[in-house]
Parts: sequence; structure tokens; C-alpha cells
Amino acid sequence: MEGLPDNRDIAMSKLMADPGNPDLYQVLSVLWQVACEIKVLHKELLEPSQEKLYFIQITPYRDLFTENLTPMSYQVFIHMVKHCFGKRKCRLIDHLRSLTPLDAKDILRQIGKKRDDKVTNLYPQDFKQLFETVQSSKDHAYKWLYDDRLEGRYND
Repeated sequence: MEGLPDNRDIAMSKLMADPGNPDLYQVLSVLWQVACEIKVLHKELLEPSQEKLYFIQITPYRDLFTENLTPMSYQVFIHMVKHCFGKRKCRLIDHLRSLTPLDAKDILRQIGKKRDDKVTNLYPQDFKQLFETVQSSKDHAYKWLYDDRLEGRYND
């Protein structure tokens, strides 16, 4: 079927997706792009199947982990992203209200986002900035409302 994208095209598109392509933008898009620089080095068309073979370079960012996003807190970051994409059409402020006891309007102000912004409007680095803003807050001892039983609801 000429003209239709094959599974490799779709997988690459999802990996590289951002808010400009909301149908393909998903949890793994955010997690991979926050953690690594992704470059397509070469794309080869395989004959006779017409499938594409991608050669990609994935380079982990040296500055992935910070004072507020650590290897220990990364699981909470993953949960936050999964929670947000679980109801992707909801406003970010509504997600924040169910994720953290902190003032959601204040968090949005700190990261330069509007009250009506949707999750699908955030770029991968925006998710990282959001997480780090909540983590660095001095307002509450507990930053996140998290229940281990919820984790299974958002598995991809």
C-alpha cells in the first residue's frame, strides 16, 4: 500500500512528536525527549517491501538529573507525565490540582503557563520544568499526591 506510513514511520514519528503533532504526542515522546537527544542519522528504503529502516543516534543528556529531578524522584516524574496524558484534553491546572497540594495557579505562573493551557500544549522540557518547580517548592513538606495503586492505570 503505497502512501501509507509503515509501523517504523509511526514509531519514529511518536518518538520525535511534540505539541505540533498532538495525535502522535504521548508519554514516551516526553520521556525520551527529556532524557536524550534523538537524531535520525539515516533513513533507508528497503526493497521490495518499501519499509523504511531508520538509523538513529540517542545521546543521553548530561544534565538530565538536577537538584530537583534525581534518579530517586524520576519515578514520580514518570507518574506525573502518565497522569497528564491519561486525560490529555484536560487543562494543566486541573491535573496539577489532583497531583499536588501546592497552589496550582502559582505553579503555572512560575513556569509561564496560562490557566487554560492543555497538557498537549507542553513541550517535553516544559514537563521537566513543571516537575522541578513543584519539587523545589518550600511551601509543603509533601509535594505530590501519589497513590501506588494508581500507577497501573497509566501503563502504556
